[in-house]
Amino acid sequence: MKEMANVFGGYDNDKCREVQIRGFEIGKEQNDRTTVCNTLEEEKEFQKKIEEQWEQWTIDFNKYCV
Repeated sequence: MKEMANVFGGYDNDKCREVQIRGFEIGKEQNDRTTVCNTLEEEKEFQKKIEEQWEQWTIDFNKYCV
């Protein structure tokens, strides 16, 4: 994912790389999380936060990388 900018020639810039790295970090946070000990309310809050982060990431990706 971090090297994705190179595929879309002409968009290999610092801002696009920042967006790509943030997407990698959001995905890692989402996938590495253990939910066994959390309450349903905590899980809902976490999922809402992740959804909001992905929505913002999509906006930024389309703005800086496409």
